[in-house]
Amino acid sequence: MTFSLQHKNTSHLFIQSTALFLLIAKILSWKLWLANRTLPTVPIFDFLYAVPNFIHLILLLTSIFCLVVFIVKPTVNKALAIFLLVEVASCLLDQNRWQPWEYQYVFMFFILWVNRKNEQAALLLLLIVFSSTYFYSGLQKFNPHFFKIVWKRTILEAFLHLPKNITQQAITIRLGYIVPVTEIALGICLLIRRTRKIAMAFLIVMHLVVLVIIGPWGINYNLIVWPWNLAMAVFFIIIWNKEIDIAQKKLLLKPNINWITIIAWVCLPLLNFIGYWDYFFSSSLYAGRIDMCNIEITKPPQNFELNKYYKPKENSDTSNIETIVVQTWAIS
Repeated sequence: MTFSLQHKNTSHLFIQSTALFLLIAKILSWKLWLANRTLPTVPIFDFLYAVPNFIHLILLLTSIFCLVVFIVKPTVNKALAIFLLVEVASCLLDQNRWQPWEYQYVFMFFILWVNRKNEQAALLLLLIVFSSTYFYSGLQKFNPHFFKIVWKRTILEAFLHLPKNITQQAITIRLGYIVPVTEIALGICLLIRRTRKIAMAFLIVMHLVVLVIIGPWGINYNLIVWPWNLAMAVFFIIIWNKEIDIAQKKLLLKPNINWITIIAWVCLPLLNFIGYWDYFFSSSLYAGRIDMCNIEITKPPQNFELNKYYKPKENSDTSNIETIVVQTWAIS
């Protein structure tokens, strides 16, 4: 096993690193992949509710076993096919599992498996996935919720601890446009040979900054995406000195299985803006666009098993209603 950047086969290095970071994510989010938990599973089809709990466990253990195999021996192509089937089956059993990082990692393995004999094609498609992630993540942020919740409350107030008399200023809010504009520009620059290294350098720094903001040194939020931010920095280091041909006519112009990746990452995210594609499949990363759900319970029983997820009341609130923020419940 080697993680040397001088590895002759960059695809193998991608398999190893992707497997490592997905394994970390799986371990951190192990409850998500099981069915015996308080947060209900939401299968794609109703008949899948009948699938017993031990099947979820078997799928999780199989997935972890495959990831360990990839880290030790990234040349086992049959294991890649088995892993992809297991991941799709597991995600069909619970839509909560289709997290943005899971979606990306699965596609990365799909790309590396399909193009195991064509490293240039694999690297180009990976670059398209990365470029699409930042491009659409930037587009998704052009909405008032991003500027009010993510930019103002999270970054300016919770992390930088700026007073409200500053954060409420119009010019301070407008400075938030730097974030989506920068993401879109960097996503485009990844596809241009002359600007690719500059873009990757900025993106590596950006992910490290994000880690500082959401990590234990900052607001200490959503542990599960910490490894993903580090993974993206590692991916750019892997392809730093690689020459990637953008104009691969056989890949882009002739119909082939790689069109699945191109359609999923280039075309379908546009449908999200008119309500026909999922937010998490459209790189809606900290954009504030996803609808939130609260559950209000009137006169809840004492020692209710979900009481640790109650939203804190204000001092003036003396009502008998308790509110559960589903997002907080899900993350927990």
